[in-house]
Amino acid sequence: MARNTRELKDALAIQKYSAAEKKYAETIVFVHFFDGSPQLIKRHIQFVNDLGYDAYAYQVSFHIKNRPVKDFLPQHKRLGFKNFWTKDLERVLEQVEGAKIIYAFSNPASAAFEAAAKGKYNIKAIICDSGPFFDLFKCSRNLIREYFKVKNPLLNIPSSIGLATVLAPLHETYINKDLASLPKNFPILSIRGWQDQLVPKDAIEKVFAKHSHLDLEVLNLPDAGHVNGLKDFADDYKPVVTDFLERNSSKI
Repeated sequence: MARNTRELKDALAIQKYSAAEKKYAETIVFVHFFDGSPQLIKRHIQFVNDLGYDAYAYQVSFHIKNRPVKDFLPQHKRLGFKNFWTKDLERVLEQVEGAKIIYAFSNPASAAFEAAAKGKYNIKAIICDSGPFFDLFKCSRNLIREYFKVKNPLLNIPSSIGLATVLAPLHETYINKDLASLPKNFPILSIRGWQDQLVPKDAIEKVFAKHSHLDLEVLNLPDAGHVNGLKDFADDYKPVVTDFLERNSSKI
């Protein structure tokens, strides 16, 4: 996995990971999970490199001092810090040439839908692992309780309300609008771990319930948790993802 780093506009760093032998015209653009990094999804990057795809990954920053002032302005009248995910992803997509497949994790995968709905970035398919999800308050509470270890309901309930409000107060409305805007038979692979303590699989199911026009495929992993499918259940994970990628790619 060869890596090089260059600076994009607005000081957003993007890392390119080149396949040892490039076999497909499409490039994989990764969107890491909340509080994540390209380093924490390196197993997935190596996986697609081994298949013959070049890949890009980048670091989303929620540190206020690291973001330009314009990032705090609502995008298309959409409120919330979720705009950071979308704005960063779109900056990357503008810089990466050719056809792209987005590989996104947890709720930041909602940014992939928003970008794809605009129809201008040559996005051919989306893989979303462990998200995105509805029931934002419930999943925020799970995150605060299980990930940040704030068990006291007197603390985690107000924190969950605050997190959900700051992140995207009209989260479900935004996702429904974006999915409805995708073209008929747009390919999406949704990966769901049934033992996920942060995101119950039914919270992901609700995202797609009203959008039968999509070409939705589902990989259910009954024993997997949150974003650990490739790590712990590779024999189930890899064949399905490989098949999805190859069917939505052009060999070179």
